[in-house]
Amino acid sequence: MRNAIVCCLLLQLFRPGGTALAQGYDAHWIFGDGYHIEFVDGEPQVLPYVEGYYGKEGASCISDTSGSLLFYCNTQKVWNRDFELLMNSDSINSRDDLQGSSKTNGSLFLPYPGDSLDRYFALFIMNEDDNRLYYNLIDRELDGGLGGVVPGQKNIRISPGPIGEQLTAVKHANGRDWWIVGNSGYPESDQLFTIMFTNEGFEAYSIFPAIVSSTYIGEMSLSESGQYLAHISRQNIGVHFVCLYSFDRCTGQLAFIDTANSLTGSNEFYGLAFAPTEEILYVSTERNHSLIQFDFSLGVLESELLFRLDAPDVWPFENRCGQLEMGPDGKIYMVMKRGLGDPDISLPIFDEYLAAVNYPDMAGLSCEFDTFAIYLNGRMNRTFSLPNFANYDLGPLVGSPCDTLSPQDTTQTGIPSIQIPALPFSISPTIGNGWFIMEG
Repeated sequence: MRNAIVCCLLLQLFRPGGTALAQGYDAHWIFGDGYHIEFVDGEPQVLPYVEGYYGKEGASCISDTSGSLLFYCNTQKVWNRDFELLMNSDSINSRDDLQGSSKTNGSLFLPYPGDSLDRYFALFIMNEDDNRLYYNLIDRELDGGLGGVVPGQKNIRISPGPIGEQLTAVKHANGRDWWIVGNSGYPESDQLFTIMFTNEGFEAYSIFPAIVSSTYIGEMSLSESGQYLAHISRQNIGVHFVCLYSFDRCTGQLAFIDTANSLTGSNEFYGLAFAPTEEILYVSTERNHSLIQFDFSLGVLESELLFRLDAPDVWPFENRCGQLEMGPDGKIYMVMKRGLGDPDISLPIFDEYLAAVNYPDMAGLSCEFDTFAIYLNGRMNRTFSLPNFANYDLGPLVGSPCDTLSPQDTTQTGIPSIQIPALPFSISPTIGNGWFIMEG
């Protein structure tokens, strides 16, 4: 009887057909100079500034499954939903001031593997001094429900050596665990790494050769299905690259596809994001205030310049583009940073908005790039940051070697389901031991 009751309760959480309701983990965005946006029913709403917060680059946030704010971070400090410092989060970084880290993807929140009660969260931090990756476990029931770092589960080093500023994550093919992916080495690297994060700890630390040796600056991103990985690779000689790989969510293996360079150092590739259909990649430039679209539907990266703001290319006066992130509404947003010089030279106004690609799956100018998509209430932006998110809603990989329950399917997308007339449902993880979750 107890099992039947549990199953009924679980069934109430999901739509018929086995498709999960929207999770809401990325509903709140806190970034930059205290900017705060909430996506309500897919529409962005600008909220009052979060005073005392500054995230130069390494911003991250996490909300609960209903979309209510839980925690946010600038890589050096962590705050709770009441905009107060998180309990027991002091000294999570060797530099714990309020100015925010200069590490591009310096922090990342993940729901704890297999925690269906939405109670525990992992916070990954890049340390400022030794440049290694550290893990902190957060229990949202501590401090009267405001949350706190669990004693004994704080500042646990998980990377054996220094890593670059690139960090992202994707759901393992079993639908429960996570793959953490980044750039290995600092300040220069010719390797990428993956770490498997399970409910029993960290496993399968692996190293892969990067196709281009580079310095550490620039963003890394995974496509919506987790099938593709891209990162910026910047070299001291002034030529910057976009590097594209395929990714196997079951084995964690990376395989090189193609690379494209900027041809001139003045472009300085920095931010990137995939379109939902995963045939188009968007790349911003730190100089020349530009956005470039790369189409790889034919297996090679073909570029088209979508936007360039003609401004004096004299550092630090010029306007500069920052990180890219897909919103819950399916649009890709880009932050714009004002230069440090004379406002008349730096071309003001642009930095007071978030730009957006309204139709990111459309090729060329049909994607509708809007430089004035979201007004940030007039506060000048001098940061590069948008929050670092994973794709929290991605399900198990149907038909992979990690899937022992679903019908065979060689695609990289989809939630496994066993069809029974009038009662469709799915089970995850699709391999493992212990608890399983039934959805229907």
